[in-house]
Order: sequence, then structure tokens, then C-alpha cells
Amino acid sequence: MNVLERYEDSHQHPLNRSLHAIGIPLIAVSAIGAISPWRPFGWRRSTFVAGMAAGWGLLFAGHYIEGNRPVVFSDPSVLISAPGWWARRTIRACLRR
Repeated sequence: MNVLERYEDSHQHPLNRSLHAIGIPLIAVSAIGAISPWRPFGWRRSTFVAGMAAGWGLLFAGHYIEGNRPVVFSDPSVLISAPGWWARRTIRACLRR
């Protein structure tokens, strides 16, 4: 089973998927904002750090609801594949409409 299949398998509950659909982009945008010299709306780095914490909170809440451990604990490479999983699911959902 490859990383994306294992990741997909551990995200079956609809609420977990919804929380990941919000949390993953929140983490990604916040991480970029935290390291970028550009400050949209005059936001401080601490705002982006709080965004990352909120995103991770959503992911952990989703796994609590699903009743499993996040895959990232057993395979850190999922940090790279998670945005791809999110993009693939989002594109599929948009094409169905």
C-alpha cells in the first residue's frame, strides 16, 4: 500500500475529511505566511503561527473523531503527500458538480 492509499484509508469519516479539507490549506498558507517577508493586512508572524496551530488542531480533532492515530506519526513523508491528497480530493469534488 503506497502512502496516498494509506492516507486515504485512515480518513474515512466524513467529518475527519471535512476538518482536513480546512486544516491542510490553513497549515500550508500559514506556513508560507510565517516565513514570507510580505505581511498581508499587516498581520504578524504570530498570526500565521496561530493559524498553523489551529490547522493542526483541526487535523488532530478529525483523527480523534475517526478513532485513529494520524499517519504522520508513523510516516513523516505524509507531510509532503497530504497537500496532494487534499488537491486531488478538491479537484474531484469540483468536477462532480
